This record gives sequence, structure tokens and C-alpha cells, in this order.
Amino acid sequence: MIELASSYIDHYKSFSNEREETKLPWLNNLRQDALLQLQKVGLPNSHLEDWKYTDLSILHNHEFSLPCHTEEPDLSNIELLNEDFYHIVFVNGKLHHIPDEINSSFTIKPLNQCYSSIKNLISPITQPSIRAINTLFMDQGVVIDIKEGTILEKPIHLVYLTTENQIMSHLRNVILSGKNSQCQIIENHIAQNNHAYFSTVITDIHSAENSLTALFKVTRESENSYHVSQNNVIQAANSQFDYHSFDLSGKLIRHDINSELNGAGANCNLYGLFALDGKQHVDTHSRVAHNHSHTYSNEIFKGIADGRSKGIFNGKVIVKQDAQQINAAQQSKNILLSNRAEIDTKPELEIYADDVKCSHGATVGNLNEDSLFYLQSRGVDLTAAKNMLIHGFAKEIVNTIDLEILRKNINAHVVEKLNLTGRRAS
Repeated sequence: MIELASSYIDHYKSFSNEREETKLPWLNNLRQDALLQLQKVGLPNSHLEDWKYTDLSILHNHEFSLPCHTEEPDLSNIELLNEDFYHIVFVNGKLHHIPDEINSSFTIKPLNQCYSSIKNLISPITQPSIRAINTLFMDQGVVIDIKEGTILEKPIHLVYLTTENQIMSHLRNVILSGKNSQCQIIENHIAQNNHAYFSTVITDIHSAENSLTALFKVTRESENSYHVSQNNVIQAANSQFDYHSFDLSGKLIRHDINSELNGAGANCNLYGLFALDGKQHVDTHSRVAHNHSHTYSNEIFKGIADGRSKGIFNGKVIVKQDAQQINAAQQSKNILLSNRAEIDTKPELEIYADDVKCSHGATVGNLNEDSLFYLQSRGVDLTAAKNMLIHGFAKEIVNTIDLEILRKNINAHVVEKLNLTGRRAS
């Protein structure tokens, strides 16, 4: 993996020569830390406990490079772009469009115009992770600043569109949810072809007191793509962070969701659904740290695997020693539709306090034979019965979306992905 990382280090040398921000000592130091980690341990690999199911050595098969230029994209068929949202569009890792109807209650600015103000808002490189390579090439992204007391009436919609072959992109976003603010943010990761590409996206979210931040992430990447993301959330007292993830296509997908509950009343809700077929691989790791008393978290992740696909969920809840009166729940439920598919799930609790209420559970199995028999006994044929059970299983996560137009959009893609109208009895 160190050999693999060396090719990215070579790309970084030419990249750094073009950067104006090399004059900023703090950013130079941050990039140097990233460079040293890549030189020492390379990219995350299966020898690391947190990466034992996801081996990035597969990237050896490609020579990804930074895009040199981007032609004007065809955005006419991009879903939700016609809705009354605040739209931000990235094409091949470059910022293509940013809304101009912003008012004083919030701002959206390109990341590379905000370096002086985000010095203390960027998550540090603390262990081998994708942060190293992302930090090296950190140039594109946005800083979204929701001012105190602002309640956004429209969602912010980030579109990540890839159209080129054998490219890599590394984006970094910073979201500031001010005190008593509310916002909904949609991430839409899509491709217009089946090119091979490698993308990393890291989003650092800072939720102030009494804020509400909802993040919806939809991954419909190329069948030959490699997508790695990380969300790092710092939550103050009485803040709420809701995360909804839907992984429908992409060759290899890895998500890390990290939330630090640092004030009384902080609440974190994490929901996820993956629907896999072929040789797809999706790996989700969550880490919720209850650092303060009277904090709450709830996680429900579901997986559906067909073909020779593989899904992984690893969820860790940490309760610090002085964090009493904690309520944390975690569930991982999964269905295998093929005897060649695999799902590995590992919920974890690390509890160092006494007065807590924590629970976790995990299941992996096939469709319930009793339920299938019951439906057939009521005149439902086998194919329709399977479709009903599969869709009902997935819809629990889809229904966590309170934004109706997005809920309908995702539900349609889930139905299409699972081929519920054409699934044969088997």
C-alpha cells in the first residue's frame, strides 16, 4: 500500500507547486502531516482493524490522476436540479456552480477562498485513514455557514457529477450550523457513464447549541467507481444531527460517520440503507462518542445483498466515564437474497459510566419463510410476496426522510435497484 501511495505523492508534488495557499503555514503543516502518514503507512489497508473488510489495494489496477480540464457538462437530466433548492454542483471534482441568491442569513463560499477562517474547523489526521490523501489535495469544496437563528426554508443540494475516466477527486466541505439554526443538506453522488474513478469527500460539521442539521446522502455512482467518504460532526448542547444514507450503486463504497456529543441534550440519529448486487462492496463505519451526560443516539442501518455482493456495518458507541444518563440504541438488520452474497455486521459498545441505557442488535438472514407462506396463503404469488417483504424492509429507512420530494425520489430508485417489478421467483 505504500507503493500505491507513492503514485499519489508524485501527483501531489505537481499539485502543490500550483497552489497559492502554500504561503499559509498552518495549511502547509497540515499537508506535511498528511504526506508523512502516506509515506509511512500508505493508504488504509486490510491489515488495519477498521479496514479489514475493505482493501484499497484494488486501486493498484488503475492510474488515477487529477482532471486537467472539464468540458461543459450536460445537466439537463440531473434529478432534483429543477426543484426550488439551493444547488451546488461539482463536476469531476471541480466546483461548477454555486447559488447567487444567498442572503445575509447564511453563506456558501468556495473552500479555497476561506482558508484563513477554517484553520480550527478542519478535522485533524489522527490515525491511518482517507483523511491523509484528502488533505493532500484539499482544494475544492464549500464552506456553508448557517447564521444564528436561521431556519432555511429550502434544502441545500450538493451534486457531485463525474463524467471522465481514470480521474480522482478529493473534496472537503465545512458546515457551520449556528445556534438555534435549522438546515437540510442533500448530497447526490452520480455518474453519467460507467467510467472508473476514485473520489474522496470529507465533510466537517459543527453544530452549535439548539441547532438541527439533517444530511441526506444518496450514492448512485458508476459501476466501476471507488467512493470513500467521511463525516465528522461536533455537537454542542441540545443540538440534533440526523444522517440518512442510501447506497445504490458503485463498485466500492466506504463511509465513516463520526459524531462527538459534547453537550447535554445533544442528539444524534443515524439511518442507512444499502441495496447491492453483482460484486458491489459497501462498508459503513459509525462512531458515536457520548462525551457528556444526558446525550442521546439512535442508529438503524439496513442492508440487502444479492449476487456476489458484500456489505459491512461496524458501529461503535463510546460512553465516557463521567457521561451519565446516556441513552444509546443501535440496530443492524440485513437480508441476503443470494447464497453467494455476504454481510458482516459488528455493533460495539464501550461503556465507562454506570447510569446508562445502551442497547445493540444485529441480524443477517434470508427472507422470512413464514411471512412468505402467509402471503401466499392469502393468494399472493411468490414473486409478489418476495417483492412486498423486500420493499417493506427497505421502506423503514426510506420513511425516515421527512422531505417528501426526496423521499419519493429515493423510493423510486430503491424500487428500481431491487428490480421489484421484475424479480423472478427463485
